[in-house]
Amino acid sequence: MKPFTFILMLLAQRVDDQLRMERLRSAPDPRRIERLLQRRDQLNARLRRSIARPAWNGS
Repeated sequence: MKPFTFILMLLAQRVDDQLRMERLRSAPDPRRIERLLQRRDQLNARLRRSIARPAWNGS
């Protein structure tokens, strides 16, 4: 696995954790939830492209 792909996976996990914590709050902020959902979608799209693309240097 390329280091870049691994970092994308970590970032996606952090966004998921933040989203879960925001939803558990007594008064969740809908704007923050929307931003986190958009960020999660962006990261997941980039992660899919990174996994689908073959490694150029053979690693």
